Amino acid sequence: MTKIFLRARCRYWKNLHDKLTDDVAIYEILTQSPDPESGYMIKEHTIKCYDKAEPEWLMGMAIYDWKFSDYSMANYSGRIAEHISENDNVIIIFEQDDVYGYPFYNFFARRKLKMNFHLHVVFYTYMKVREIKDDTAFLRIIPDVNRCDSVTVFNIAEWIDLGSESIFWLLPENYNKSAEIESLMTVNDIFEDELVEIIRNNDYSTLHSDDKSVFVYSRDTQSFVKHILQDFEVVDPDQYQHSIQEFITPNKGKETCRYLRSLRKRYVKKHPIKMQKETCTYNGNCQGSCRWCDFQSERLWKNTHKKWISLYKQKTEYWNVYAEICGINRLRLGSDGNGVRSLVVFDRCPLSCKYCINRSLVNMLPNIEKTSVAGLFFMLQKDLIYFEESGGGVTFGGGEPLLYADFIAVFKRAFPFIHIAVQTSLNVQYDSVDKLISLVDQWFIDIKDMNPAIYRAYTGNDQFQAIQNLQALVSLVDKEKIFCRVPHIPDYNTPEDISNSVMALKELGITNIEIFEYVCEQTGSVTE
Repeated sequence: MTKIFLRARCRYWKNLHDKLTDDVAIYEILTQSPDPESGYMIKEHTIKCYDKAEPEWLMGMAIYDWKFSDYSMANYSGRIAEHISENDNVIIIFEQDDVYGYPFYNFFARRKLKMNFHLHVVFYTYMKVREIKDDTAFLRIIPDVNRCDSVTVFNIAEWIDLGSESIFWLLPENYNKSAEIESLMTVNDIFEDELVEIIRNNDYSTLHSDDKSVFVYSRDTQSFVKHILQDFEVVDPDQYQHSIQEFITPNKGKETCRYLRSLRKRYVKKHPIKMQKETCTYNGNCQGSCRWCDFQSERLWKNTHKKWISLYKQKTEYWNVYAEICGINRLRLGSDGNGVRSLVVFDRCPLSCKYCINRSLVNMLPNIEKTSVAGLFFMLQKDLIYFEESGGGVTFGGGEPLLYADFIAVFKRAFPFIHIAVQTSLNVQYDSVDKLISLVDQWFIDIKDMNPAIYRAYTGNDQFQAIQNLQALVSLVDKEKIFCRVPHIPDYNTPEDISNSVMALKELGITNIEIFEYVCEQTGSVTE
């Protein structure tokens, strides 16, 4: 049997009962007694996860605050479970604004481990995605997506632009949102009708997948397409903590965990603080760090740097400078500079390289979110002691990080103790370079090729500005801080071209030169 579960008093899908009553059973989960003034009517299939009315100050919080609803759903799980039978096709509807744990989804994902039913996710979001039309790009947004049998995504951003903020109550009071609200309700009607047709036109009993695959609804074919899951698409919910996605490069797991633990112990020896006894009880697929490890490292750093925490919270300029960030690639070892590093992936680039080596990373981290300098620092706190003890830090890449030179400059001035590196093509206006000359600790420059014809053919742009900036950088920055990377680009340059580029760089005074292979899915070339 097919059953739909959604959160009561949800902002959307209010008319599904009327449209689907004859087709499926729809259950609303109510985690607080409704406010009499709200006008909400308890329906036949409403599942009440409470026993008595809560104090007035709690009214409605269960609907919008995950801590309350997560507790209520867990505490009254039996009331929900009694409506699920073996082999049921359970469709759940939840939104990205149920963030910081996805409690509604997580409840059913965990319950599936105890009961043999089929889980079908309807996920709706407001997310500006970096030039990605494929619906599978959203799979990383759903923790433990391998527990799902099917995924259907509704993206409000494809229909309406709500500006930099999608949550109305975060917008300035003088923001004119009436037109957007009206449009949003119209979009909701469209989505609602589309979901009704999807449910009516598809036999969910045929959409049963294993933990290596998932069926994804494709609007191109108007059908569900079986998708084989990649490792990076299955995200451990312990790692999902922020609206900007964090991705940990596959590593040696427990060995990496032991290395990070040794850094924590080394840090404790330097400071008059106590460290809790660490006995790893994590049973998941270790990625080098779990939420408990992150909590420990962040706690240790906060206990020794309270003045910085107070400072960044008080400085309004740290909260008013924003950048568009696709994601953060954490715990990178032996790349992008020394020590343990976090790669911050900015959006946008002035070049159109035929083989963009960061395309796969951007696909892993598909969403674009604006975050402030202080907001980024908040996300990095759990790795700060690893930076300090390993000689690591933050590497800004992308995209082209120098398009966000003001953001990087404010970040470095705000937190001078963090080692800063940039990965750049240098193909930007010199003003952006000049802002960072005295602030960046290491420059990693992807020069492409020193032959202007090859450069233009490959990037679609001239290299004159990049060479000028490189010459200026060499004259103003310690040469030991500059690392030029000369790639072998299949079908574009030859070993002889690479040798010529290396020779030209040496004539400019560059001493740190790296030759590497591009990652080219089109040609099957080896990784760098």
